[in-house]
Amino acid sequence: MRGLAARLRARADSVWMNDQPHQAADLRQAATLIEQFASLAAEILASAAVIDGLSRLLDVMGGA
Repeated sequence: MRGLAARLRARADSVWMNDQPHQAADLRQAATLIEQFASLAAEILASAAVIDGLSRLLDVMGGA
């Protein structure tokens, strides 16, 4: 997803978009949203791993 965001941002910053400022702004906004979504997905996965590890630890400790 981050690669797609980088490509969209590069396209928005390209010379081809100089005469299309609204479309370039839309591409930048889309890139930003994709980057935010990728970060959120990574945080959710990291939290899930921590929660899974904690529940396994509790099971090992006897379900405390």
